Formats: sequence, C-alpha cells, structure tokens
Amino acid sequence: FSTEKSGRPISAQLSCYVISKEYIDHVLSSTSSSGNGSVSVTIPNSENGTALLVSFAKAEPRMVAFNVYPFSHNSSAPKPNGTFMSLSPLNYTLNVSFTYPTEEVLMTQAFTYGYNFEMTQISGDNQTAEYSIPHLLDSSPMILVLTGSNGSSVFAEWAAYPQLPIAMGSDLSGLGAASKIVSFTFIVTVNSALYRCTIKFAGAE
Repeated sequence: FSTEKSGRPISAQLSCYVISKEYIDHVLSSTSSSGNGSVSVTIPNSENGTALLVSFAKAEPRMVAFNVYPFSHNSSAPKPNGTFMSLSPLNYTLNVSFTYPTEEVLMTQAFTYGYNFEMTQISGDNQTAEYSIPHLLDSSPMILVLTGSNGSSVFAEWAAYPQLPIAMGSDLSGLGAASKIVSFTFIVTVNSALYRCTIKFAGAE
C-alpha cells in the first residue's frame, strides 16, 4: 500500500477486508512515515470467483481514505464493476438493478473503517431489489458490497456511500489560454468524516 496527502507520503492505519462469495476476512496494518505498507489476507480454496479487497486508510480520527481492488480467485479475470448489477445508494437505501434475471444474491455487506454489517433486504424481484443501509457511527466512508452468482459466474459488485469522489458541472479541461479559472477548496463534513470540496469558476481573461 502507498498512502499520501497532497502528494506527500503520510503514515496511516489500515483496515482491510477481503470478500469472496460469502467469505469475509478482516486485517489491520499500517503504513510507515514513507507511506509504504502491506497486508496479508487469506481466502479458502473452496471459494471461487471475483474477490474484493476493500481498504481504508486513516491518517487522523476523521481523515479516512478508501479504495477497492477486485481480483480473481480460482476463476477468470474479474468483469468491470457494474457488469452484473447497478448499485444506487440514497437516503440509507440501496437500490439494486439486476442485469440478468437469473442472478442470485449471495451476500450483502456494508463496510467502514471499524465495522461491517449485513444489509437487510426490504423488497425485490428478479429485476430489482432494495436493501436497508445501516446507520454506522463511524467517521468513515462506507463501502457497500453485494456478491452473487449468474450461472457458473460468481461476481462481486460495490458502491461507495456517499457516492464520492464525484465531479459535477462543466468540463474545464478544454479551455484555452485566454480563459481564467479560479478555484476554491473547502473541507466539509459528511457523517462526521472530512471531505475536500473544490469549486472552480471559468471566464475570459
């Protein structure tokens, strides 16, 4: 693992989960002052299909970053996220749309730096489903994971909640030299966790 803040190495505490089908393993580790670290996880050979490594890095009590790494385990290369299901979390409800009517959900979990809990199904059929997202008192982003199968294919889909990072508005990357871009950066709080919000304005010189 490599951890940094504003391009500079930083030490952090790591909380990592490996998920495969209905199996979960939780590992704690850390990175050094040079920003480097590692974790070792175990997956039984009885499991197969796409697995996920969900990682959280905490540099300060409310400063938590995350990343999700898909990899194959006793199977072919994983499909891109969203291939089998579309996950849309809003107002502590996870809306799921199935790509194929033959899909079967194996496990639903919500992960934060310090906790993981099962999500309860509210409704569903062979096209859509709704799950209740737990209110976890943790200053951390939340990663929502569903594992499932479609015939012989075992998959894992995920979404961040809140759905960040996100970019909205006009694309300013194609503006010419005659344009002026003014940028403002703020630190905002969402569920006790800190996020960086950048607002950009563009106009003629």
